[in-house]
Amino acid sequence: MRQGTITFLALTLALAGCATSDHYDRFAGYVDANGVHTYYERCGRGPPLVLLHGAVMGAQGWRSQASALQPHFTVYVPERSGVHRSADVVGEWSYAAMAADTAAFMDAIKINDAAVVGLGDGGIIALLLAYSRPELVSRLVVSGANNNPGGLAAIEDELERMTPEEFLAGLPSH
Repeated sequence: MRQGTITFLALTLALAGCATSDHYDRFAGYVDANGVHTYYERCGRGPPLVLLHGAVMGAQGWRSQASALQPHFTVYVPERSGVHRSADVVGEWSYAAMAADTAAFMDAIKINDAAVVGLGDGGIIALLLAYSRPELVSRLVVSGANNNPGGLAAIEDELERMTPEEFLAGLPSH
């Protein structure tokens, strides 16, 4: 099977039960949210689905999946700060800040209770978004996020004592 087919099947199974429609709206443009001029694409009509890209992938990396999912969802694909058409980050960056920017993007275009899919860095952002703003996320699919604690053995005891807030405050800024 092709990777796009596997991804589509995984998303369909994870997000089963959502409505379908024969009408597809398409849009590409910008919204200003949290001080970031954010490029995004939207297609389809149905319950909201936000696709968060990994590394420097950009919106174009999700186009095959967005096309396949648009009969079932209104698919939103924002580009993070500093990636392709979105404004660059001023100063240091962090995953927590990117999650806050994603929440501000969703607030600005009035998306709530959305299914959120994150790939790689987008997966880390999706996890932080679901933790910090659970009212925005109805379902969560994460792939390739950095979740293997094998490299953290030296600080495992410290991590066990940390609250989620202390952990988030200590995330790398770049």
